[in-house]
Amino acid sequence: MRKIAFIFALTGLLLASGQRPDFSIYGCAVMKPGESRTFPKGKNCIIFDNARDTVFWVKMTAIPYHTGDPQYDRLWNSQPRSLNYVGCTSYDYFNSLEGNKFEEGFDYTDFKVGETVWFLTVASREDDFCYITGGGAMKVETMVVEKQNDAGSGRDTTSREPAYVEVNKTYEGASAVDEDWFRVKLPKEKLIKFSITYKDGPSGPHRLVYGLGWGGPGKNYFTYCTANHKLVSSLAYDGSKAWYSAFFPRVGQTAYCYLKYRKKKPEDPDYVVLPLWVKPPAQYPPPDEAKKPKSAYRLPRYTFSFQVVEKNTKH
Repeated sequence: MRKIAFIFALTGLLLASGQRPDFSIYGCAVMKPGESRTFPKGKNCIIFDNARDTVFWVKMTAIPYHTGDPQYDRLWNSQPRSLNYVGCTSYDYFNSLEGNKFEEGFDYTDFKVGETVWFLTVASREDDFCYITGGGAMKVETMVVEKQNDAGSGRDTTSREPAYVEVNKTYEGASAVDEDWFRVKLPKEKLIKFSITYKDGPSGPHRLVYGLGWGGPGKNYFTYCTANHKLVSSLAYDGSKAWYSAFFPRVGQTAYCYLKYRKKKPEDPDYVVLPLWVKPPAQYPPPDEAKKPKSAYRLPRYTFSFQVVEKNTKH
């Protein structure tokens, strides 16, 4: 399905980084997750403000226009509309864009009066607000599912603010589209089994993608587990041959492999800090399958652990 940019520009408007925009300038209505409203005249955009760390449903129902002009209402109510649902972004990113634009995630052009579309929205810690563009006259209902709680951190973990995890414990994460970041302190001279399981989410070809930093934080290359539980490393996770040798699990599958760090000198530290990033697939179903029922949507969930083992086992 074609994707286009839906741009709202305000000439001369300069917004400082971190400042909350005045969304009314763009013809937007402002709501909060958990609220519901009806827009009989339609809006250019609908903002879900203060959505950080929130997973919530958005239920959109196309209703007849009631603008006060019967001729206009008859014309527009007889035609399908374009629903341009985007998702979430941060105030900082929005303010940094030239002209301050809303970018569209998809263009659903067959949104008819009486039709209802569900969408599962996943806002990360840095994505402070979510939004819809298009759709015309609508009834919009939102239902909060949960707050993000990656590895028990009470938030969505990011590369700038990862969660620190420990060995010999199992952690959980849930997200979609964005990357979750973690740091683990691994003892040297110990054999460690790393494993990650795709517990729930989109099935079929959708996979849980992950990467281990090799040699501690700050490195720009990553390591993965292969299907036969070996290690494969690359200089970049998005183009090397190692990427194609990695095993990224589908729902119900587990990837695992073994790590061991040695001290090169007696005075070397007894541990290494290793970064882990995880990128679940997009929420299901994809935006271009807008007519799917709510029951078909599944938030990707996963578990991972670093277990110290006495010796390697056959695998």
